Parts: sequence; C-alpha cells; structure tokens
Amino acid sequence: MSKAKALDIIGKLKKLVKILQEDATKSLETLKKLATHGKGDFSQHKNTTQSVNSTTTEGAGAQKRKGKIRARIKQIFKRDKSNESGSNPNNHSSQSDSNTCKNGCPVSMVTGEELLTLEDCSLPGALGFTFKRTYRTSACELLDGLGYGWSHSLSHLLTFEDGKVYWRNSENVTVPLPEPSTERPAIYNLLGDAAVFLGDTPNELIVSSSEYDFLHFERDGNIARLTKISDNYGNCLLISYNKSKQPQAVINPVGIAFWFNYQDNLITSIELRTFSDEDGRKVWHTERTLQQYIYNESYHLIGERNEANEGEDYNYDNDNVITLRRMAGGVEFFWDWEGTGKSVRCVRHWSNLGDDAQYVWNDAENSVEVVNPDGSKLVYQHDENAQLLSSVDPDGAESFKEYDEDGNVVKEIDALGNETTHVYDEAGFRVQTITPDGNILEFEYLQGKIFKVHRGDASWRYFHNFEGDLTEKKDPAGNTTYYEYNEQGNLSTIKYPDGSEHKLSWNRLGMLIGEVLPDGSSTRYRHDISGRVIYEQSSVGGVTEYQWDKADRLIYLKRANGTSKHFAYNAYGKVTEVLDEHGNKTSYEYGENSHLVSRVINPDGTSLSYRYDNPKNFVSHITNERDETYQIDYFPNGLVSKETTFDGRSLAYTYDLNGKLLSKVETGTNGTELETVFERDSLGRLLVKTLPDGSKIEYQYDNNGNLISVDDGETPLAWRYDIMDRVVESHAGWSSQYYEYDELGLLSKWQLPDANVLEYQRAKGGVLRAINLNDEVLTQHIFQNGLEMMRNQGELKSHFNYDDQGRLVNQSQMLEGREKQRRQYQYDGLGNLVQISDKQRGDTFYDYDPLSRLTAVRGNLDEQFTHDATGNLIPNHISLQSSELFDHAPGNQLKLHGDSHYEYDEFGRLVKESRGKNQSLVTGYEYDCQHRLIKVTMPDSSQAHYRYDGFGRRIEKRVMDKTGLETTTEFLWQGDNLIAEMTNSEQYQSYVYEPGTFRPLALLKGEGKEAEVYHYHLDQIGTPLDITTTQGETVWSVQYRAYGNVFKKTVAEIDSPLRFQGQYFDTETGLHYNRHRYYNPNAGRFITVDPIGLAGGLNNYQYVPNPTGWVDPLGLHNETGLGPCKDPSEEQAPEPKVDEVENPESDVSSPKISKNAEALRTGGNNTVINVRTKSEADKLLKEAFPDYQKVNGVGHNDPAGIRKKRKMDRFKQGGAYHKDYAIDPSTGTVKGHAPNNDHGKYPHINIKRRDGVKVLINIVGKK
Repeated sequence: MSKAKALDIIGKLKKLVKILQEDATKSLETLKKLATHGKGDFSQHKNTTQSVNSTTTEGAGAQKRKGKIRARIKQIFKRDKSNESGSNPNNHSSQSDSNTCKNGCPVSMVTGEELLTLEDCSLPGALGFTFKRTYRTSACELLDGLGYGWSHSLSHLLTFEDGKVYWRNSENVTVPLPEPSTERPAIYNLLGDAAVFLGDTPNELIVSSSEYDFLHFERDGNIARLTKISDNYGNCLLISYNKSKQPQAVINPVGIAFWFNYQDNLITSIELRTFSDEDGRKVWHTERTLQQYIYNESYHLIGERNEANEGEDYNYDNDNVITLRRMAGGVEFFWDWEGTGKSVRCVRHWSNLGDDAQYVWNDAENSVEVVNPDGSKLVYQHDENAQLLSSVDPDGAESFKEYDEDGNVVKEIDALGNETTHVYDEAGFRVQTITPDGNILEFEYLQGKIFKVHRGDASWRYFHNFEGDLTEKKDPAGNTTYYEYNEQGNLSTIKYPDGSEHKLSWNRLGMLIGEVLPDGSSTRYRHDISGRVIYEQSSVGGVTEYQWDKADRLIYLKRANGTSKHFAYNAYGKVTEVLDEHGNKTSYEYGENSHLVSRVINPDGTSLSYRYDNPKNFVSHITNERDETYQIDYFPNGLVSKETTFDGRSLAYTYDLNGKLLSKVETGTNGTELETVFERDSLGRLLVKTLPDGSKIEYQYDNNGNLISVDDGETPLAWRYDIMDRVVESHAGWSSQYYEYDELGLLSKWQLPDANVLEYQRAKGGVLRAINLNDEVLTQHIFQNGLEMMRNQGELKSHFNYDDQGRLVNQSQMLEGREKQRRQYQYDGLGNLVQISDKQRGDTFYDYDPLSRLTAVRGNLDEQFTHDATGNLIPNHISLQSSELFDHAPGNQLKLHGDSHYEYDEFGRLVKESRGKNQSLVTGYEYDCQHRLIKVTMPDSSQAHYRYDGFGRRIEKRVMDKTGLETTTEFLWQGDNLIAEMTNSEQYQSYVYEPGTFRPLALLKGEGKEAEVYHYHLDQIGTPLDITTTQGETVWSVQYRAYGNVFKKTVAEIDSPLRFQGQYFDTETGLHYNRHRYYNPNAGRFITVDPIGLAGGLNNYQYVPNPTGWVDPLGLHNETGLGPCKDPSEEQAPEPKVDEVENPESDVSSPKISKNAEALRTGGNNTVINVRTKSEADKLLKEAFPDYQKVNGVGHNDPAGIRKKRKMDRFKQGGAYHKDYAIDPSTGTVKGHAPNNDHGKYPHINIKRRDGVKVLINIVGKK
C-alpha cells in the first residue's frame, strides 16, 4: 500500500463514522460524551459522599465504574432534558459562532451583532489547546481579560441561581441548565448544545458540548471556574489562576504551558513555556512570546501583535462598540449600527477595498435581507432558537429546514422542491434518511455509537472502544479492518484485511514522529517545541529540513541533495517571493491593502496580472504575459456566467436553482453558437445531454447512484456493480470485461475482451508481486519503500535504483547473467533531467531556461528550442525582442512552426496546415460539435475518419489511402486506458499497463490464448523505448526527438503505436491521439484548445512545461512523469463517470489553476474550489500552498462516533492540510460525512491557512 494512500486512510478515520447529519445530531454529542467520559461512567463519585456547595450529601456523585456499558447507555437514553437555547448578553437566542450564519462576514444574520472569532496561537499536545478570542457587540458591557466586548478560550464560567446553573462559554453565550443533583445527576440541554453533570471530585462539575472538550469546573459558592480540560483518554490540561483569580496558565502535565501576563487585569502577553527540574524544583522557562495585546485607557483592546510584530488594530465608540478593524496588511473594515450599546444591530458593513453590504431587518418575520453593492439580495430567516429556517440566494433559490423539539433537522427542502427526510428514535438517534428519489438509509446503534448502516442489501458494521474511537470496520463483502490506539488516543496501528499493518509512533506531545507502512518502509519526523515539523526523513533516506519565521510561516527548506528554497511573506501571511533551488525568483504583488494577488513576476521577467471587478472579489480579468486578457463574469450568487478567452471565444452558462449546470453556449469569434443542454434528476444527476447538433446522450443509474448505462445512440455502454459498488462487468458495444477484487478491494482478476485473463498477485499491503496471464507468469515485481526495485519480464530482469528523493537514477536489464542495457539519469537542483547516459544510445544532455522550459538537447540529435512569453514553441529565427514575437501566436494560436503554416477556425481548432514549396502541401482537419477531430484530408487526398463513444473515447478510425483502399481499426477501452485494437476485424492486439497508470507493461499480439507476449521497457517518464520477447530479444527499439517524434528506429521487427503516456501514434496524420485531444509532436502542442479551459493552464494548446519531466495522459492537464512505477496498490477497475471534460458536476467557475490558487490563498472562511480530478486537486494544492504540511494521523470521534473530539494540533496551527477521498458506499458521501452535509458530498482536501481560515478543494469528477 502506498504511503499516500495509507496516510489518507489515517485522515479519513477521524470522520469515518460521522454518519449522522451534523445539524440533526449536534445536540446528541453531549449525550454520547457522557457515556464514556472517564472511560465509561458519569463519575466514580455518584454513590459516594461528597460536599456539594458546602453541604454534605449522600450519593451526590456519579456511579462507580462497574457494570455493563449497555446498562449505562440505557440509563443515559432516559436522559433528563431541559431544552432552552443559549442567549447572548443581550438575551437574544444564539448558537455557537460556527453554527451561526454570517453570510461570509462576521455579522450574525440572527442578531445583527458583530461576531468575530480569531485564533491567536496553539499549544501542542496530545490534547491540544488553541487560544481564541471572540468579539461580540452584545458583550460590549462585559470586561473579561481582553478589553470590553472580548472573550477568550478560558472565559468559561458557571453561575448558580435558583436551582439553575448558567454556563457562559468562551463566546459569551450563556446556556441555562437545571443544577444537577442526586436525583438529576446528568441534565441535557439539546437546544443549547450542552450537558452538565457531577464530576470526579467534590464540588466538581463537568460541562460537555459538541464545540469543546470536557470542561471541568470547581464550585466556590455561586460560581465555578474552569480548572481542567480533558478528553476521553485522560489527556488533560490544567488551568491555574493568579491571586486575582484570573487564568495564569494552561499547563500540559508533560511540561509545556501557555502563560498569561497581566496589567490592570488585562492580558498583555502569552508565553510558551517549558519546565525543567532544577535542584528538585520545577522551573518554568519562556521559549517564545507568542502574542501581545495593547489597550487604551478605556480598557479597549486596540491592538494585538504576534511574535513577528504583525497584527490587527481596533477602534470603538463610547459604548465599546467596534467601529474599525484594521488588519495587518492594511485592509480596514467599518460598521454602521442602529441602536446603542449591547443592543446595536449592523445595518451596513464595508471595507476600504470596496466590499459593502447593507442589512434590512424584519423583526416580525425574524429575517434579514442582505443587499450587495450590485443590488443583488439574499434573505435569511431563523426560528426562535436561532436555527436557520430558510434562505434565499440572489438568483431566487429558496431552501428550507424543519426541526424537532430537540433541534434535529427532520426535513430539508432544496430550491427545486426536493425533500430529504430524517427519522429519529426516542433517544434522538437518526434511524432513517429518505432521499429525494425515495431511497432509504437505515442506521443501528450499539452502546451509543453507530453499529450498522444498511443500504438495500448492503450492510456495514462498526465497533468502537470505550473512548469512542473506531476499532473495527466490516464492509458488506465481509472484509474487516482493525484500528488500535495508544494511551494518548493517537492511532497506533491499522490492521488491514490481508493481515498487513500500518504502524505509527507519537511523542508525548502527540506529534507524529514515525510510521512504518505495510511494505516495511518507514518515515521519521522531528518537531520543534511549537509542533512545527523541522525534519523529515523519507522511506528512501532523504532528509528535508524546515525553518519557520516568528509567525510560524515556512521560510526555508533544505532538500536531501543540499539545495534549498526560500520564501518571503507580507503581513497577511501571503507569499511575496519564492527563491528556488537555482536562485530564480518569483515575485507576487498585491493590491493596495489587499490580500488578493495583483501581479506575478516570473523568473524570466514576464508577468501575469489579475483584477477582481465584482462584489465577491473573484478573479474577473487575467492578463497573460503577452498582454492578452481572459475575462470572467459572474452571476450574483457567484457562479460563472460567462468566460471570454484570450483568443476571443466566449462561453456562457446557465444553472438550475441548486447551482447545477443546465446549459453551456460556446460562441466562436465569428458569432457561431454551440449550445449543450443538460437534463437532471431530483438528485442533480445528469440524465440527458443534448449536443449542439441535436443528438442526445442518455445516462441511467442504479438505486445506489452508480452509473449503469450511457447511450449515445450508436455505441451503448453499460456496467454492473457488486455489493461494494465496484465495477464487476463493463460492456461497450460487442466487447465485455469482467473484474474481481481481493480483500483490500484491489483488482485481482480481469477478463479482457478477447477472454484472456489477467490475475494480480500482491504481497501484504497490496504491493504488486506478479501479474499472471491465463495462469502463467507475465511479469514479476519486487518493491521496496514503495519503489519498484526489480522486474522480471520473461527471461529479462530489470533493476531500478533511486536517489534519496525517490527519483529514478539507474535502470539496467540483465539477460542470462549479462548486462543487456543500462540507463543512468542525472537531475539539477530543481529536479529537471539534465543528463541521460544510455549504453546503446549514448549520452544526451538537456538545458533549461529559468522557468524550467527545455531550451536545448545535445547528443545524437541536437535540438534548440525557443519559447515565447506564454510558452509557445516558436521558430528560432524570431527574436524574443522582435515585434514578430507577439504576432506569431495571437491567443496562443501558433501561425508558423518550421515549414508548417497553421490556420484555425473560430473555435480555435486547427483546420489547415500548409507546408512545402509555396505551402502547396495542405492537410485539412474537420471536427464535430464537441470539437473532436472526425476527418483529416492529407495532401495526397487520402483521408482518415474517426468515431467516438459517449465518453469521447475514440472507438474507430477509417483510413482510405489515395488508391481508395480502406483500413478500419476499432479501439477498446478500460476507463481512460486503451486496452485493445483490432484492424479490419482481424489483426488484434492488447495493451497491459502498470496497474493504475498509463505506463505500458506488455503487448499481446493476437487474440485470446494464441496471443504472443511482448514486453515494454520505458524511460524515466514512461515512454516506450524498447520491446522484447519473453526470451529477451529486442524486436522494437527507437529514439525520440524531445517532443515525442520518433527520429530513428534501430529495431522494427514489430510495431507499437504507444508514445508519451496516454498517446497513440496515427501513422496517417503523424498526430498522437491523446484521449481528449490530438497532439502534434512536430510543434510540441495540441491542435485544439483544452476542453477544461483554464483548469488545464493559461496556454490552452501547450502540452507540458517540459517533455523530460512531465506528461499529460488525458490531454487535459499535465502531471509529473518522473519517478518509478506508481505503487499499484490502488488499482481498481475504473468506475464509469460522466465525461470530466464536460462534467456538469464540474465547476466551470474554475477558469484557471492560478485563479483558484489565489481564491484559496485569499478567500474567506469555507471558500470552496471545485476541480475534476485528484491530480488537479494536488496541483492546485501545491500551487496555492507549496509549503503546507500534510497532517498525518487522526483525531478521535466522540463516543457515538458523530463528531471529531479534537483536531490534530498540527492542523490547528494552520499551514496544513488533510485529504478525505474515500466514498462510503452506504451513504454516497465521503466516509465519515453525513449524507446531507455538503462538506462530504465530494472527495476533498481540507486546508487550514496560517491566518486560521479554512478552505476546501472538492474533487467533483471523482464521486
């Protein structure tokens, strides 16, 4: 199993059993926590004598830890409820900050008050602690250590009055509860998301809530102060107080603490301290002063500064109501208020960047209308408990929610009237969810935790430990995975169904320090006292070192080869300069006072610029290095309405009220319109796609939402699934394929269309060991540390060696004990290939420009390349400074290359290529309404015709030569991999790939068991160099030009059309079919624009940045091609999906990776960017946050497995991400996410920026 997959599993575990919808079950979380607090009981003092409010009472405590959990849970289910919503200091019903609608800004849409919560610093530990502060205008009369109106993470307080206990939390929301007693030992306020019960010591009370860990209070008269924070594993933080009864320290018993300094009873600074034992005394030492706070004489917090002396400033009026917030980078926010003091309500909120919102309040309907600068409006309505009842978007889309008396959502109605219903039992557990299409999900519980999930005939079973963490998971196929935890509650072992194990090690502060993957490879980590990773040693021994600035931003990394990379930032924490391993500088400029990038200056001096001319500050204009502009227009709700491309084309979109794409109209530069229309079912799934020529493609799904057929009227496609929603049959026209899987869910047997059978044998952990063809060995593989070290292909043995960064540096072939071939690779500090030493082909050297674009090849064939500012390969005779430079490729449509002159139609498609004397040799290209090449007419009048299936895969080509002789070739597919072809219904050959890749492994010439076996041998990016027989004899060997043209065949006893990954060479045209487009290796570019637009890059024709380290197997977006065979432990038969090129689930509002990267870097909390594939997501993540760290390890669910008990400390600190990819077949959502929670609708990457903002990348094409 690959490291990436194993770590992804860790990240998923934290949410694995979060099956119930968060809105519907938020109030239950306190109940579940009570069930296992202290490893199972309310408290050990229930039946003992203790002092309560200075009175000795028999049995005033919780029962001792004995008896069965089930009995305790049963007792808990008869819980004593006292529902009453929490209220702010102005006595208005309020939810927590995270559950309060704020319309993208910190103004509550319930009360109209400012509700600003900021995270200042975090204390690492097995139980972490983040110091947050919250300003709310209704608290402007309250002074609690940070100035009027502010509260903080230690502001929790209990007060007692008339038999009630009032919990004022850290956000200044007060939740009432009856005071617990012997008769009422545990009391729940589900609407207030709280429970209170008697603790383990006299006068101790414990408060439980979904927003916090266990809060321990010690009663002193009519108040009780916070003294401890704990979790289910006994990890705790101790709260100490100074003589003024103010929090003095948050102490982790292992020897690390936050220390608070005061002046005039106001916190002035927070220090990170550690202790040492000196002469038997515990002495605390200050390691860092993390935060400082500045006040005026009116006790107003007017400034805060981090260790780098960056921070925010604030102004207030005479009633302590905030009037100005100035962020570190200069942006200023202002408010207009109606009313006075704690009763004020915002009527306008704006900034010096042009943001502006006005609020019109309707007290009679408990609603508010938000008016944006463009006149668009939104409406929110809440009930008397501050729960959202309805919302109306600017496009008029109105959605509704209904609740029961406990605050659980019982019905949701979307903007199209589709209803989702939730049914609960008497205990408040959700037992059914009925989706709009009538399907039912059923849930069972054991000991207060999710036990079984049923969907039709499929059932999933889960077991948990006392602490509430998942310990066992059994899927419908009967495969069981086990999970173990250490004493701190950190995941320590995953035991997979095949018996393999993944082990993790943690230090006392809960930081991951090592892991051993199922294949035996290991990785080690070191952290500084603040929890920042400073050292990482990979499984192949490479060490990367990290340095951080005083604001916890990565400023330096040193790689294993001694090269280093440097980063600089502005006060917003945005990167302003990146100095790469060669000293090349990329600079980022920002608008005045803004966090939005306005200009990117490349290392070669060229630049890109961005504008944001809309109320939401989305990118509206991108100006490329050639000074051409791409424009993006938006609907008021933020969906893209129109794109105008660099070459003048336009794309217009319409959507339904749920935001699903209904139509796309593409207009050419001559005004021709091509409209595609999408019809959907109640779940938003595509049913019919009507193409511009009037033809239709129809889609059907089974009850589980799996795509079962696609019919384009010519070539029907169909699939069947097993109980785990895995493809077991696929049918395309006359051909069929069949699949079986092992206990890890990996492909174990595959019957090809010609009835040949491939079997995959794997070692523990899913590591590929051998592939058999019809019960005989085809290939054998040895992997170490996730890298392939040796491969047997017939009698030929291949050996692979790697450097300490995991890059291929040597490959050799041995035949009968002698070396047949050897290739060695060298790389520069940026990872670019600079030399290949080939025993048969000699030495080849490569040169690059500052943007890592290939400029020269020196060796058997010398080549020179010149790139214009936007990456087009241009004739060498054109000077980079000449006026010709901007005329040769307007809109990146190359006019001339070598002897070839190109002409394009109004949709940017190459329609004519002229070459030869007086350009007399003309090739013509014709396309269908989906821009797919359907006909080519060659200079000699020969023709080629092409046909495609409903997914756009080429299924046939007919070539008629100049004499009229016609040759027909059919193509068969598995997912996006071409697996077979048949010419004139006779000549049949199949292609076998390294599992899960586009790297060819074997060629089977002939049909069925009579097929002859040949073996591919590849270069560093997966391009075929040689083909050998099973005896090791070379039957095909070639040399390539840099951009993929074969310039020399040294052996050609057979032929192979496979070229760069995903490419098929067409002899009739010289083009390479590249799945979604055709590639011209002569010009190093595609002949049509990228079907996914800017998501594939700014230059819609460019193949890759350089052809020595990058590939584009789909003809959509480039990805790295360097490295070994991909770890094959993730291979499955690919699930059919709506074509990602025009996937209506895809986000057409993703016009460019760079635009999306900027949105992630600068957008507000919960910004979501949609992409189509995992590779796009990874690319976007790397572009937006190149230095962010992946969070390894998992937190814990509460005892019912409903919510996260805590986040990983590393993620809390920001500058981190974790991935949630796997879909739970029982819910149709990402594992651990509620079926009706949008957060789990698609696989995604969760990112927490260093400014505390959380953003998300959704992978909408992979559900």
